[in-house]
Amino acid sequence: GEVALENAYYNAKGERDSGELDEARETFESVVRMEVEQNKKEAGVDIAEEEDAMDVEVTTASSSKTLLLAPLKFHGPWSYKAVKQLVKLHLRSLNCNSAVKDYERLLRIASSADAKISPNAVEK
Repeated sequence: GEVALENAYYNAKGERDSGELDEARETFESVVRMEVEQNKKEAGVDIAEEEDAMDVEVTTASSSKTLLLAPLKFHGPWSYKAVKQLVKLHLRSLNCNSAVKDYERLLRIASSADAKISPNAVEK
């Protein structure tokens, strides 16, 4: 539940602080997965049937560009915090493409009314 999400998030920050960047990235992603699965269960959505809500992408017929759909319905405050840390990690390692992709995901989480992200958290 909530305690497991919080523990995983702070474990990832600890990994980041001790220089274990790959492990930290994996743990931050696991926070997102855990929260999405938890929120799907609470909403009564069958996790096996539902499409993965991590990044819903569509390619339009008129354009070869892939568009990301917003907002992300099953993400919450821990996902927001974890993705924000992922953006920072990507920027520190000069991985611009991943930073932009995760920044877009961050904005999609923040734009979801279901995510319950406080305005204070967004301003930080």
